[in-house]
Amino acid sequence: MTNVYVFIHDAEHLEAYVEKLSFLMMINEFDMRVVYAESDFNKFLTYMRQHRIYDGVFIIDADCPELQSLDALSDLRNDIGLSLMVLLSERPEVALESIQKHLYVTDLIIKTGNQQEEVKRVEEVLRFCHANLLKSKATNGYPSMFEIESRSRKIKIPMREVYYIETAHVPHKLLLHSQHETIEFYGKLSEIESRYKGELHRVHRSYIINPDNIETVDYEHRSLTFAGEQCYFTISRQQLNKLMHH
Repeated sequence: MTNVYVFIHDAEHLEAYVEKLSFLMMINEFDMRVVYAESDFNKFLTYMRQHRIYDGVFIIDADCPELQSLDALSDLRNDIGLSLMVLLSERPEVALESIQKHLYVTDLIIKTGNQQEEVKRVEEVLRFCHANLLKSKATNGYPSMFEIESRSRKIKIPMREVYYIETAHVPHKLLLHSQHETIEFYGKLSEIESRYKGELHRVHRSYIINPDNIETVDYEHRSLTFAGEQCYFTISRQQLNKLMHH
């Protein structure tokens, strides 16, 4: 089942639009469902981050004041990776703007005022998304996840957001440094190294890194930088270069 997330700026039309989507999914037997709908974009973005939503189909009304320049959508795109994003707008130029801002929009549905025509376009887009997602499942196209337990909570973080894991000052605890937060949890680096072999790599007795997210390397001080955060390595330059180009 694929989750669908909807943002429609007009609160009065939101419920009707969700009903329309649900009906189209049902009659076409698309394995999809609307799980969250919102008329406030800031609340929509906050929900995505709090619940670590990283995949699904995102249907976004681009005509709200917050999205006139589409800049705010760059934040959403960074959070959801390569998930499918569909824009709704009265402005055809949004298509070009989305390309210029590298938003990787799946499709643009133009609001024409013709309900029958719009419903047909929505159905076409849902059909495309459904077929695309089926293909992704067949080729194991879902993002890899890093899983931990912290304070009795199971947390899943997309591997692309992981920077590095280090030993904490508290015995038997580790610190996960990621794109959005730092999390302390119980664990062993050796177990993580074994579990995520090929994705995360041991570069020091106290550090395991995600080489895909390295920003800079300081060979003199033997340090690595990830979005301003720093850790250290003891492996050879040749080994490190091999990891960075794996």
